[in-house]
Amino acid sequence: NQVLTTVVIPDSVTTIARNAFGNSAPTIYCSTGSYAQSFAKESNLSVVTHDNGRHSVENWTVEKEASCTSAGMRKGNCGICGIEISEEIPVSEHTIVKDKAVAASCTENGLTEGSHCSECNTVFTPQTVVPATRHEIVTVGAVAATCTTAGKTKKEYCSACQMVIVESRTIPAKGHRAVTDPAIAATCTSAGKTAGTHCSVCGMVLSAQKTIAATGHSWSAFSVKKTSTVFEKGIQTRFCSKCGREEKKEIALLVPTYKTSTNSVVLYEGTSNNSFIVSDLAKGDSLIKWSSSNPKVAEVSSNGTITGVREGSAIVMATLRSGLRAFVRVKVLKKVVHANSIKGLKKRITMRVGKKITLKPRVYPAGSIDKVTFKTSNKKVVTVNGKGVMRAKKAGSAKITVKAGKAKFIITVKVKKKQKKRAAS
Repeated sequence: NQVLTTVVIPDSVTTIARNAFGNSAPTIYCSTGSYAQSFAKESNLSVVTHDNGRHSVENWTVEKEASCTSAGMRKGNCGICGIEISEEIPVSEHTIVKDKAVAASCTENGLTEGSHCSECNTVFTPQTVVPATRHEIVTVGAVAATCTTAGKTKKEYCSACQMVIVESRTIPAKGHRAVTDPAIAATCTSAGKTAGTHCSVCGMVLSAQKTIAATGHSWSAFSVKKTSTVFEKGIQTRFCSKCGREEKKEIALLVPTYKTSTNSVVLYEGTSNNSFIVSDLAKGDSLIKWSSSNPKVAEVSSNGTITGVREGSAIVMATLRSGLRAFVRVKVLKKVVHANSIKGLKKRITMRVGKKITLKPRVYPAGSIDKVTFKTSNKKVVTVNGKGVMRAKKAGSAKITVKAGKAKFIITVKVKKKQKKRAAS
C-alpha cells in the first residue's frame, strides 16, 4: 500500500470522503477558507494555505525574454490552488564594452577611449578626436671615412613615423699609409720578432711580424750552498752559460720528526725505568724538556729516567725545540703483598639444622691482594657462599676451607638436628 505525504486540493472540490486517503495522513495544500481547509482541520491533518493571498509557483514558462531595453514575461501554475499566474521579468542590465583608443600619428587624427552596450548599441562614453601630431625630427650624425671603411654625411628622419627628411650620402674610404716595423732579436728570456709593416693612420697590421721564440737559459746543475734545518731553509744556486744569470732556490725546512722506543712503561712504586728513548730527531731539533702529567704518580728526570712514586697512571712527555711532543703512557703498580695467614675464625663450630652463621676471617698481612674464598666438603650437610654465610642443611659433619692466596684455614662443622619444642605444661 502506497503512503500519501502531500495532497493539493483546488477550491473546486466541495466533498471529500472520510476514508479518501486510507491509512495515510498527508499534508493538505489548499486556499484559505476553502472546503479542503475545513476537512483537514476536522480530520486532524496538517494543512498549508496561501500566505497573505500569495501564490506558490515552482515551474515557470518564459513567454518573452527580458532585454536591456524591455521587460519580459513568464507564466506558471500555483502549486497550491492550480491557478495560472502571469509575471513580468524585469529589464536586464546593459552589457557595456570598451571602444579602444586610437593613437594619433604624425599625419592622421586619433580617437580617445569610449564605451557602448554590445546588445542595444547605446553609447555611454563617446569617443573624441585626437589631432594629428607633428614630426619628431632626429638627426643621425655624419661618420668620417677611414682607411678601409666609407663614411656618411648626416641624416634626418621622424622618430615617430620613420619618414626620411634629409638623405645621407656615402664618403669613399681613404686607403692605408704603410710604415716598417723593425725586427727584434730573441734572448734567453724574451721572444724576438721578424720585420713587418702597419698603417700609420689606423694602426692596421699589413705584414704581420712573426714571433721568434726565446732561446731559453742553458743552466748548470744546482749546487747546495746551505743545507736546511728544522728552523732555517737551505739555499741552492745555478748559472746560465749564455747570459751569466744566477738563479737561487730555497730548500724547504726539514719536517720535525722523532722515533720512540716504546709507547708504554709499567713499573712498581720506588723503581726507576729509562727505557723510553726519543731518537732520530731532524737536523737542528733537540730535546728541551721532560715533564709528567702527574708527578705524584710518576716523576721524570732531565735525562728521561722515569721513577714510580705511587700506584696510578700518568703521561710522560718529551718536548722538542720545534714544538713537537713525544708521549709515553706510564702505569705505576703497587708493591705486591700476598696473604700468609688467616685469623679470626674457630676451628670447630656446632650448628643446628636450619640455622646460619657468617664467617668473618681476617687476612694477614694487611693490604694483601689475595681474594678470600670459601668451600664446603659436603653441601648436603652445610653450604657456604662467597660472602662466608654458612647454612646448616641436615645432621652430620663437614669441613669448610677458607683460602686467601697460599694461606688456608679449615673449620670442622658439626650439624645437629633441630631442637624439638617442649610441650606446654
